[in-house]
Parts: sequence; C-alpha cells; structure tokens
Amino acid sequence: MTAASAVTRLDLLRCLGMVVALILHAEGGHSTSSFDSSNSGCRCLTGQSCFPSADELSYFNNSLVGGRLILPRPTAWPCYQPHFNADSCTAVENNFTDGFFRASNAGSMQSWNFEDDGEKRCPLETAKDSHAQCDQGRVPVYGVQAESVSDIQETIRFAANHNLRLFVKSTGHDYLGRSAAPGSFLLWMHKYRHINVSMSFVPTGCSSSYPPKPVITVGGGPQWAEVYTRVSVDTNDKYVLVGGMCPTVGGAGGFVMSGGHSPMGPTFGLAVDHVLQFQLVTADGKVHTINECQDPDLFWAMKGGGPGTFGVMTSVTYQLQPSPTFFTGMKIFAAPALNGTLLTPQQIKDIFRAFARQVHIFDENRVGGYIEINPLIGLDARMLILASEADAKQIAAGFAAGFAELVQQGVLKISTQFNSFDTFFAWKASDPSPAVEIQGGRFEIGTRLIPVSALDHPEKLGEALAQAAAGVDDFILYMVAGRGVRERDDGGEKVSTTPAWRRAVFNAEVINAWSFNTSDQGIAEKVAGIQAGLDILRKAYPDSGTYFAEANLEPDFQQALWGKNNYERLLKIKARVDPDDLFMCKQCVGSEKWDASGNCRQRHSY
Repeated sequence: MTAASAVTRLDLLRCLGMVVALILHAEGGHSTSSFDSSNSGCRCLTGQSCFPSADELSYFNNSLVGGRLILPRPTAWPCYQPHFNADSCTAVENNFTDGFFRASNAGSMQSWNFEDDGEKRCPLETAKDSHAQCDQGRVPVYGVQAESVSDIQETIRFAANHNLRLFVKSTGHDYLGRSAAPGSFLLWMHKYRHINVSMSFVPTGCSSSYPPKPVITVGGGPQWAEVYTRVSVDTNDKYVLVGGMCPTVGGAGGFVMSGGHSPMGPTFGLAVDHVLQFQLVTADGKVHTINECQDPDLFWAMKGGGPGTFGVMTSVTYQLQPSPTFFTGMKIFAAPALNGTLLTPQQIKDIFRAFARQVHIFDENRVGGYIEINPLIGLDARMLILASEADAKQIAAGFAAGFAELVQQGVLKISTQFNSFDTFFAWKASDPSPAVEIQGGRFEIGTRLIPVSALDHPEKLGEALAQAAAGVDDFILYMVAGRGVRERDDGGEKVSTTPAWRRAVFNAEVINAWSFNTSDQGIAEKVAGIQAGLDILRKAYPDSGTYFAEANLEPDFQQALWGKNNYERLLKIKARVDPDDLFMCKQCVGSEKWDASGNCRQRHSY
C-alpha cells in the first residue's frame, strides 16, 4: 500500500456489495440523518435513503467513469486501527505539512481543520491511542477521480440526477472549507493533468484577424510548480506567466476564478487580466469553450466570479508575457535588536507606523512580495523587483530609512540581502516567502484590500494595521496589487473581481491558528479574533473589499467580494447556466438562497 492509498478505489467488490449504511458503519464514514431529502428542497447526502444504492454506484463506476469511483479518506486514516498501515502512516507522519503530499490525497485539505466536523474528525495526534477512532468528518465519502472530460460530464450528470451535494476539488487550498462538506460527493480534478504551450494561439470562434498570441493552456490538475517549469522549459525562459506564489496551488480552478494575485502583480496585474479562454462543463453536462468571442458574459463571470459556481473548469488559457531583463530578490529584515526577545505592543505599533509611512516607495517602484510583521520577528520583507540590483539597493535603503529612529532607540536592527536572477523561475525556486506556504495546520485567515488612498494618511493606516494585528497570531502584507493592477482598471467590463482590486495598494491578511485539542470555545474565540481584526480594517476602509480565495466570512459578502453591480450581473449569469444551483458553496454567488449548511434552500426568498 502506498501513501496515496488513503484514496481507495471502489473496484474492491466487497465494498460495492455492501449497502451504503454498512459501508459507513464498518469503515468509519460520516453518518448522516436518514431523512429523505429528495422532495424537501435539500440535497441528498450519504447515508440518507435517497442516496444512490450500491447497484447504482456500481453501474456508475463500471459503465460511466471507467472504475474511477473512489472512497476519499482523511489524511491520518492509515494511522488508525483497524485499517492501520505502517508504511502509509509513516508517510503521513513525515509529510503531513507538505502541500504536494496533501494535494495527492483526495480526502486531504490543505488546512487540517477543514477535514474536521466538530468532534467528528481524524487527527494524527491521537492515532496511537487505542481508544481513538478516525471519523470521516467533512471529507466526502464518495467521489470520482476525474481523468477525462467524459469523467467530469458523467459525474455532473450523476450528481444532478440524484440531487447530490457536489464539491469540486483540485488541491484543497481553500480557507473557508469550500472543497468538502459532510455527506457530499467529490469531483477530484487533481489527476486531470495536461499542459500545452503555443506561440500562436487564437481563441476559438474569433476571427482570423485576431492576432495570434503566446499562451499556456492548463488543465484542472497541474500545480503552479509544474506550470512554471513548463513555461520555463518550453519557451527557453523568454516568457513569464502571472501565476500564484504557492507552488502547490492549482494552476487552474479556484486561483484564477477568484482573480489570482501574484508577486508580479505590481507590474503585470492579476492572473485574470491574462486569461484568453476557458473550457468548462456546466450543470447540464455540456462542454463550453468561452472567450471574448463565444459567450462573453459567462467568460466575464468566470474571470473573478469564484469557483464552484458556474461549472467545472477543465482548462484555462493564459497569455504569456515577454520576460523582463531583471529579477532581483530583495530581503529586508527589521528584527528585534536583542535576539530571542519579543517586541512590545507599542514597538509593533511603531513598526506598522513606519511601514505605513514608507510603503509608498514599494508602490511607486512596482515592488512585489510579502511582508510579515509580528512580535517574534519584527518585520520580514521578502520582495521581488523587476529592476537591477543597484536599483533594488536604492529602493531598500529608502524604505529602511523609515525605521532609523527605532534602530537608534535600540529596538530594531536592520539587515538586507539582494540576489540577482536571470529568470522569474530562478527567483521563485529560491523560495523567498515561506510565510505564504502554510499547510497541514489548523488555522483560518481573513484579508482586506487596502486602497491606495490610504497612503495619503499614513498615521491612520499604521494605526489601523496595528490594531488589526493586535488580536491575531500573525499578520502578512501582500504586495500583489499596486500599479500593475490599478492600471488595468476598465470599470469592470473585462473581469468580475471586486473593483477594490483596481484601487488597491496591498492586501492585508490576519491569521489565527490553534491545536488539535483546542476546545470549541477556543476555536470560536480564534475565529472571532480574525473577525475583530477585519472589522477594524472594514471600518477604516469601508469602500474597499476582499479577495475571494483568501476571505473569511463577510457580513456583506456580495459587496465585499464583488461589489453590488457585479453581483447582480453574476446572479443573472448563474441563473442561466445553473438554474438548480447544482454548484453551491459558502458565500459564493447565489448562496444566500441556501441555509448555513449549504444543504437546504431557505424557506423565504431574498
């Protein structure tokens, strides 16, 4: 048995020969109510009488999806009795923080807490306890390992015909747990892997006068590490792609349908600004190729309207950009002057104030990257500038000058590092920003886009950031907006992301984490701390918004994630392509019509 064997194929006839309830009982699966939801306005969940029978599952598996029906399992499943496997358990113990490892298991989420359903969970920490048991939690009991468009079509039809709660997952990067739910049915895209680079692409249906462009087309499974490598190799480093920072995030799917930010954003904009075409399967099982020439409304909706909403993306085609001449890695550390000491709340506030006064330098010079600020490390900035090392040193000196008073007071010590790279891919391989690749923990995040107008009032900005950071474990400033994103403002005609991106200077992120044995009250307090930090930023910048892929629960999600004008248009497109809401997720387009569980329609309309 391999480490990936936590995903068990249903061609084991003993499984298919059992009734569903027996499978759930014998294998520790999620137990749901026996209430039949077929005529209740609710989705049909595993364990309910309306759920497909063993014979129906067997026919679907053997005749329609080529034996690719799977039983997704929680990450720590092989470490528990009675299905303990020493080799597989060792692999989990050695790799549970590895995003690639987690992405390779259909039942793993990148954040462990989104595998948990309250006390129904499967923590690695208690696996050696002979009295402990592994529960399915939020992990779907059944799913399909899609390897072809036909697999995707058949899965969608099966879910629609049986009124199932369908979830689509590639790598499991989602900070609101929108890749799984108890009793749901999974469409796993990770094995649907194809990449193609072309130097002369014309979108389907566009006229011959459309100028051919260099592109990369990415299927639903490949991750950014693989995508970047293909661009580098296939173009001999003559082109770059505006993509994600975390190598384990999928190159298609939720990243781009949320907008997609990048450390090259201050120069090139968002990922959706470079999308030329999508292929997707809609709720009726039909395949669509969409672009500015074919169904431009749906094309607009897919460019920022969120994943799990309009259909299943099978591929996205990105335009490539000529590679810049310079790629300079710039690291700036403003660390506690005394090693091993924690900075006081006032000293952290002073760092935020200094940052707020100096960040305009990064904005003016299109510096991208990630800045972490907390009492343990002070300020840790890992940046990319598409300029020479000499220019980078001058920019860094200007930024660091704002911390001179804190250095003179003996609070901080400043150090800098500079490295020149021939290509973006070489810089990316140097792993400059470990803070943005946090996997295998239990945590939640929340973000707020900070408008460029905030730079006109740096004292207010510094105070707001310091207050938001005071009640959370960590705080990261994403320099992924800036001039490159703002310059592509077209009034929302081309993309459906929140207009706040087109006014933003950076994205502020609050983070709280907890351990496996934290009480429900303790977890609630951690989540409340995130909301308290966000409330401070919402109050300071009420006309801004947040990034869908890194949002926490928003009190007015329609406005925060898209803006009301965009949202009304998105609702109409959703009603056209998915009138029965087969695709539905938390705080996604149309979700206000469903209850908090996402399983049942609200009895009243909005």
